[in-house]
Amino acid sequence: MKKITELLEKGVEDGVFPGASFAYGTPGDFESGAVGRHTYSEDSPEITASTLFDMASVTKVVSTTSTALVLNQHDQIELDTAASSYDSKFQHEAVKVRDLLLHKSGLPAYKRFEKTCRSIEESEDALYALSLREAVPPKTEYSCMGFMIMQRVIQNVTEKTLADTVKELVWDPLGMNRTTYNPGKAVRPLCAPTETIPDWRREIEDERGYERVNEEFVQGGVHDPAAFMMGGISGNAGVFSSANDMALWAQELASGGDKIFSPLVLAEWRRRQAEDSSRGLGFDTKSSRNSSAGRRFDIKSFGHSGYTGTCVWIDPTNKIFGVLLTNRVHPDDKGGGISQIRPKFFDAVWETLQES
Repeated sequence: MKKITELLEKGVEDGVFPGASFAYGTPGDFESGAVGRHTYSEDSPEITASTLFDMASVTKVVSTTSTALVLNQHDQIELDTAASSYDSKFQHEAVKVRDLLLHKSGLPAYKRFEKTCRSIEESEDALYALSLREAVPPKTEYSCMGFMIMQRVIQNVTEKTLADTVKELVWDPLGMNRTTYNPGKAVRPLCAPTETIPDWRREIEDERGYERVNEEFVQGGVHDPAAFMMGGISGNAGVFSSANDMALWAQELASGGDKIFSPLVLAEWRRRQAEDSSRGLGFDTKSSRNSSAGRRFDIKSFGHSGYTGTCVWIDPTNKIFGVLLTNRVHPDDKGGGISQIRPKFFDAVWETLQES
């Protein structure tokens, strides 16, 4: 663990992030640790392996993709069925469920709902009003909006919120007891703070009666603006989790499917689906060059990263995984350095596991 902690302590020293927690291991065992503090203040709480981090776009795999995969293996969602068959509000009939998961729906990458909307209802209407890009067939374009629609597909199938369904089908069976959407007020102080609260967000929080636990920084509330406008439960972002909990999820994936995932279905979903894209079904796969998974993890590795500074990769060939959680957007997202640390972290994980 020494080379991992030294790497991350250097990240704190260089101002890449104020703190980080991590986990790595195999289907049968894992180690976890942490460095730094919630903020750069010397009297700020220390980060631990149980500290909750805003997972940002890792939500797409630990929540939305995982839930859709379980529903698919139970024949409740079919990949080549039109998304509009599951969600009548979604008017683009040519878009299949598979397209949403592959980021090939033609939906735009992102929408700043806070610029034109105030309420959850207005944001929802704006989501359904989005037009498709005019590419035939649509090109691969990473889309948070597509995963918001995927969330609604899931909710229409299950007649429950995504938060309730993923807890029932994925998190509870794996023992992920600290993983959640919208941490309660008592739990928010245990979350690593992200950015300084922007004025627009402060106004909307006040209008909605949101009780902040930190008047300076976003703490325990989703950082992503689109997910925030949707009330914090979203298919693209919004999950809070710890390194220890994420290790339990990664162990299930590294095993190839043991407790909740069908091995056959998981093998298909984690596979790169086209030569012109690194995307699997929901998951990203390792690129041959400049991957955040580093040089050592096998080319068949799969995972995802998040804007706030989170990342997870699973190597199915060697049956190992690594989880790195940071709040690199604290106190703002102007700094760099995380893109250099991530591959070094996963290389160090591989080397540590080979030596053990």
